[in-house]
Amino acid sequence: MLLAALAPVALAVPLTLCAPDDPGLAEGRAALDALDARIASGQAEFMDILVELEVLLATPCMALARAESDVPLHFETSASLARWWSDGGARWLRSYLDPADFDRVFLPPDPRVALTLPPERPAQDLLCSARDDACASETRPWMISASRALQQHDAKQAEAPCATDDYTAWRRCMGEQGGRIDALPPGRMRPPTAGWLVIRGARDAVTPCVRITVYDLGLGSAWRARLCEGAEPRLQAGLVEVDALRELAWWLVLVGEVQPGVRSSLVVEPLPEGLARRWDDTRPAPPEEEPVETWSTSQSVISWVWTPPDDVGFEANYFTWPWSPTAAEDHASALLRAVEATFAEGCPPRKPSGQVRAGRMAGEPPGLRLEDPDVGAAPLLSWTPPSCPP
Repeated sequence: MLLAALAPVALAVPLTLCAPDDPGLAEGRAALDALDARIASGQAEFMDILVELEVLLATPCMALARAESDVPLHFETSASLARWWSDGGARWLRSYLDPADFDRVFLPPDPRVALTLPPERPAQDLLCSARDDACASETRPWMISASRALQQHDAKQAEAPCATDDYTAWRRCMGEQGGRIDALPPGRMRPPTAGWLVIRGARDAVTPCVRITVYDLGLGSAWRARLCEGAEPRLQAGLVEVDALRELAWWLVLVGEVQPGVRSSLVVEPLPEGLARRWDDTRPAPPEEEPVETWSTSQSVISWVWTPPDDVGFEANYFTWPWSPTAAEDHASALLRAVEATFAEGCPPRKPSGQVRAGRMAGEPPGLRLEDPDVGAAPLLSWTPPSCPP
C-alpha cells in the first residue's frame, strides 16, 4: 500500500526543520515511540500501522520529511514495512524530530519486496520459506560474495560528487546517488543441483567461433565444443568442480531478479558547510540524463539455459561477456571463469542427450535442443573421448 502522506507533491513555500523549542518535536517523538513499540510487538494490524504512520507523517514537524523523501513508500505486507523500519526507516523519521541530528542528513532505505517467482518457472520450487532458516544454508557464502561483487562494481561506476552550492539540488542529488547499489531482493533460493546447464556463444565479437559447453549439475560432467567456420570442431570432455558449477547456475537464475539502484540501509551524510536545511520546491529539478551504453568488440552475448531433469519448463537468459556495465552480469562472467578454471579432461560419468535444451542465440527460433542442426552440437553428441570407454 502506498502512503499518501509521502506521495510526491509540489510545496508552495520553502520548508525548514522545526525550531529546537517547537512543541511539535516532542509530540512527534511521542507518536514515533508509540508506533515503534507497536511494530516491535508484531501484534498490531497492518492497516492500523499504516494509518498511524500516515498520521505521524502528517504532523507539522514532518513536513520536510515528506518533501525530501526520495521515492513514495509502498508496503505490500507487514513484513516489508517491518524490514524497512528496522533497516533504518524509523531512524530516518526520528532525524527530523531530534535537534541533535539537524546538522546531518539521513537518506532512508528503500522499501523492499521479497523475492518471488511465477509458478511456471522451475526455479520457483527452489525458493525458501521465510520461516525456514536452514533452507539454502549452502548459498550464504555465495550471497555474501555476490553482494560484495555488486558493491565493488558500483563503486567503480561512482558518479561525480553532488554540487554543494544549493541545498535542494544537493539533497535531490544525494537521494538519487547516496548509498544506491544493485541488490538482490530479500529472500533465499536453493541452488539447482540436477539437470543440464548449457552455455553457448562466441567469446568475442570478432572471432567467428562459437563455444558450446554442456554441464551436468548433478555430477559435474562437462562437454565442450569450439566451433569455428571452415575448421574442424575442437571437442573436449571432463569434469568441473560441482559447487562452483552450482553457484554459477544459482546466480544465472537470479541475475534477472537483481534490482538496480537500491538503497538497502540508512545512509547518513554531514550537512555541507555553508548550507542550511531549507527545501525550496519552487525551483525546477534538473533534467534527467539519458544513460550512455557502451559496447566493445571484446564483448559478446552468452546464452544460457538450465533444463531440470523432468524437462518440464526451463530457465534461460543471456549475459554480456567478459565484462558488462551491469554489475549482475559482470559477476556471472566471473563465476563462469571460475568454473572453467576447474576443468580437468577425463571421462565424464554422464553424457547429454540431444533432447537437452540449447538456449537461444540472436536470430534463432525458440525451443531449440542440442540435436537441432542450427545449434551445431552434432559433433559433440556423437563423439566419445578417445581414452574413454564407448
